Amino acid sequence: MQIGPFTIPLVLIRALAALGAGYVLQRLVQGRYKSAGRLFWDILFDMILAGFLLWKVAPLFLDPSLLWTDPMAALYRPGGQLGLLLGIPGAILLAVVQLLRRRPLPEQFFRVAGLTLATAALVFVLAGVVEDQFFQTGPGAGTAGSGVVGSQFGSEADGGAGIRPLLMDLSTALEGHGPPVNRQADFMVINAWASWCPPCRGEVPELIAFYNNIEGTNIELVALNMSSTENSMADVREFVENNSLPFPVRLDPEGELGRRLEIENLPTTIIIGPEGNVIARRSGVIDRFWLRTHTQR
Repeated sequence: MQIGPFTIPLVLIRALAALGAGYVLQRLVQGRYKSAGRLFWDILFDMILAGFLLWKVAPLFLDPSLLWTDPMAALYRPGGQLGLLLGIPGAILLAVVQLLRRRPLPEQFFRVAGLTLATAALVFVLAGVVEDQFFQTGPGAGTAGSGVVGSQFGSEADGGAGIRPLLMDLSTALEGHGPPVNRQADFMVINAWASWCPPCRGEVPELIAFYNNIEGTNIELVALNMSSTENSMADVREFVENNSLPFPVRLDPEGELGRRLEIENLPTTIIIGPEGNVIARRSGVIDRFWLRTHTQR
């Protein structure tokens, strides 16, 4: 979901709705076990906060220089797999320590906790089913949470204009930078970016990691620079060279392609499937796992 310049993942909205349902049910049935309910929410909040912080700072373990070279990019960079490996065990360890420190636990603590978590899990699953029905209205209609509403450009297969031809016709290659675009790839990932955009800088390592592992998969990744928003082409070249971008870079000097693709926020990533349809679209920072998920048959 897009709110102004911010992208809120639908899975986060589902999680908040699920926790809200668990809280309401607990308040209705907890009766005299209020202390157990309060302790449960205190521990759960601490777990979520600790897990998120560990997930967020994980990239700094790999590249601590981000703190002083590009702190805004560090802020937007996703935690990735290392973040999950740190965040989940860290949150669980914190919960165990708090439970041990607060013994004896309030009466019926585990019963209250189990009821709340079971309710939240049920609501989360049901919300996912509703979400899939709402966002997926047929083949090629996009992926749940992707923000895609059909394929307004049509597909190459059914004679529509198609985004691939538009990309090649309305953009130009960055002179002196290769490789060329593989137009015949089964999946084409178009990542719209600008050198002045901190979230764009934050997601670059994820894009490179994804690209370095797609050899032989017939997947193409194209970095589409929104050149009409840049101060100068020197900024674009400096960005490309400093980050050693290994994938094709295309320029949109007049902003026409950006208007055709309805790119209103940066970064924006669009994935084109084998039939030429838009199968996923997302405004905001993405990671290699999101890309892998949406480029698999």
